Amino acid sequence: MLLQNPTKILPLSRAAKVAVIGPMASGWMNYGDYVPYLSQYRGVTPLDGIQAAANVPSLITYALGCGWWSSDESMIPEAIAAAQDADIAVVVIGT
Repeated sequence: MLLQNPTKILPLSRAAKVAVIGPMASGWMNYGDYVPYLSQYRGVTPLDGIQAAANVPSLITYALGCGWWSSDESMIPEAIAAAQDADIAVVVIGT
């Protein structure tokens, strides 16, 4: 499916309040399966990339939301609050 942008939300404003949410947004890189040994320690995480692109890095917030392979729901309220306080929420989950 072709990405559509009818409301012109893309490209994101460099001055937008952005909530980056999810366990795969920060820490080490997740390139998926079948990658070179230790590649997870090279590259730019989504959180780092968004912070670097922002005109005002303090407008970028991060919430873990959940743990890797966890059923613990205790961090979900923080993620919801971050999303509600932001103009845009970028959710980084899965492989």
